[in-house]
Amino acid sequence: VSHFRGRVPVILAGLASGAGWHRARQRWAPPRLLAAHGRLIVRPSDLHQGCALGGFRGNETTVRYAAKATDGGCCYLQPHHPLPRAIRGDFVVPEALRMVRLHGPS
Repeated sequence: VSHFRGRVPVILAGLASGAGWHRARQRWAPPRLLAAHGRLIVRPSDLHQGCALGGFRGNETTVRYAAKATDGGCCYLQPHHPLPRAIRGDFVVPEALRMVRLHGPS
């Protein structure tokens, strides 16, 4: 881990590795993630500010539909949404990043 020095970039290597990371990557594979959580409702208030996700039916859509949106929109879910809350246990913030993260996995 390099230390922050003014505006010099910091490079962190080797933090996303090991058996735990491998298991999490398998659980987060799109087919598995969508099978388990694809029907969860997504509302505009569930998205990070500035996200432009088209295709809302009324005032909501689903995780499956949002993940497959082809209009160039993003799907960055807020930490309060059930999907980030469900996978939070799979994500361990490395010690080097604990002081610089905002909310957690989203």
